[in-house]
Amino acid sequence: MRRAATAASLILAVFAWAGLLGACSGGSQPHEDTPTTASSTPPSTVTSPSASSDPQAAAAVAAYEAFWRAAVNAQRHPVAADDTYPQAADFARFSFDPVRATYTGFISGLAAQGVQFRGTPPTPRVSVISVEPEASPYPVVTLRDCQTPAPEWNEYEVATGKQVLRASANVPPPYEITAKVIFYKEHWGLQSTTTNTSRTCTG
Repeated sequence: MRRAATAASLILAVFAWAGLLGACSGGSQPHEDTPTTASSTPPSTVTSPSASSDPQAAAAVAAYEAFWRAAVNAQRHPVAADDTYPQAADFARFSFDPVRATYTGFISGLAAQGVQFRGTPPTPRVSVISVEPEASPYPVVTLRDCQTPAPEWNEYEVATGKQVLRASANVPPPYEITAKVIFYKEHWGLQSTTTNTSRTCTG
């Protein structure tokens, strides 16, 4: 039972987040039944690369970070795809397909294999690349995430407590993640990510 357990990447598997969140990209449409969140911010015609000065950028960053917190909790206590996620691990509230479907598969795979993550997870370090309120079919904010190194964030067998050996990587993590967050059904949510595993991200 071996899995690449790197400090970053779709997720991670979603979020290269290669075993945490596998890298995922694409423009699939979100499902209609996506629930709303408290970070809702309606789109405007103002654009800015700064999350501190642009409410849309700030809301997108908040949604991305909320997804990451829930994703980490889901990795700590993975459940099967047809089970209900505890609120703290409900990453679906902050995401749309294809990321949501990919990460659901990743978490259910952990549950099926009887493994979970333990330790100190990586921390997102997010910057705003662009804000596109007039993008079609949905407003989109593109983010860059260079997460902190997390050598103690590892995978373990639930039954034995034994650590699952980390797959070797030619380039050590963390890796740069580019994330697209969209405004749909009155809230922002992560839709897709790509991960650059060709070089280590240094901030």
